[in-house]
Amino acid sequence: LNASFYLVPFHMILMIITLFQHFKITEDVQEASRNSFFAILVLQNIYGMMISESLKKPSKKSKKSSGPDSGDYLYLSVATVFTVASAIPLHLILVLLGAPIGSLTIETFYLSSHLSFLTTYPLLIAYKFTSPNAGKKWLRLLTFQVPEFYKNQIYMSVLGSLAGCWLGVMPIPLDWDRDWQAWPITLLVGGYFGSFVGGLL
Repeated sequence: LNASFYLVPFHMILMIITLFQHFKITEDVQEASRNSFFAILVLQNIYGMMISESLKKPSKKSKKSSGPDSGDYLYLSVATVFTVASAIPLHLILVLLGAPIGSLTIETFYLSSHLSFLTTYPLLIAYKFTSPNAGKKWLRLLTFQVPEFYKNQIYMSVLGSLAGCWLGVMPIPLDWDRDWQAWPITLLVGGYFGSFVGGLL
C-alpha cells in the first residue's frame, strides 16, 4: 500500500483531544476508556472504508472506484468482530509484559480494546484474510518480516501505535503525582499519537 496523504490517520489526534476534553479521562479512567472505545470503533470503520477504497483498482471505463459495495460492508463488519475478539489475546500479552491486574484489570482490558482497533483492524482491512496467500502475508506481518516496511503506511502506523504505547509507560512511575499519570492514560495517548506519527512518516 503506497503512502498517501488521504490515509494519514488525523483522527488519532482528534481522539487524544476528546479523551481529555470530552470524555474527561483524568476524572474517570474506566468510564472514559469505555465510552471513547465506541468513538474509535466508529472512526476506524470510516478509516477502514478509506483504506479499502484506496486498495481498489479503478475500472478501465470510469477510471474511478465504484465505491464500497455490499461485500465491502460485510467484510468490514466481520473485521470489526475479529478485531473486538483480538482484544483478548492483546490483553493477555499486556499482562505478560507487566500490565497491572487485580483492581486495574478492567482498565487494562479497555487499553487492549483500543489497541486492537489501532493495530488489528487496519491490518485486517489492508491484508484481507480472504485474499490469496493471506496466511503467508499475515505470518510476515506478525513476525515483522514485511519487505520495505518503512514504505508501508498502514504497517508503519501499526508499529507506531505499538511503540507509542510502550513509550507511554515511562511517565507512570515518575513521582509527579499528576492525574494524567493514572493507568493507562499515557499508554492510550502514546498509542494514538504513535499511530498518527507512523502513518505520517
